[in-house]
Amino acid sequence: MATIEKRAAKVAEQVSDEVAAKAEDASEGLAELDERIRETVRERPFVAMCGALIGGYVIGRIFARR
Repeated sequence: MATIEKRAAKVAEQVSDEVAAKAEDASEGLAELDERIRETVRERPFVAMCGALIGGYVIGRIFARR
């Protein structure tokens, strides 16, 4: 019985480590995406504003139909 508990604890630790690594990767990816979006807005504010307006309009139309 003790070996089953040890194996379960080992598997739980491995899963925890993998989840933590994936969460860190996701966090880094989101930070990179955030920086790219900010750069684009700084370089082309008018295009970014038009994109946001069009996106908001489309989302509004989609949800207005329901």
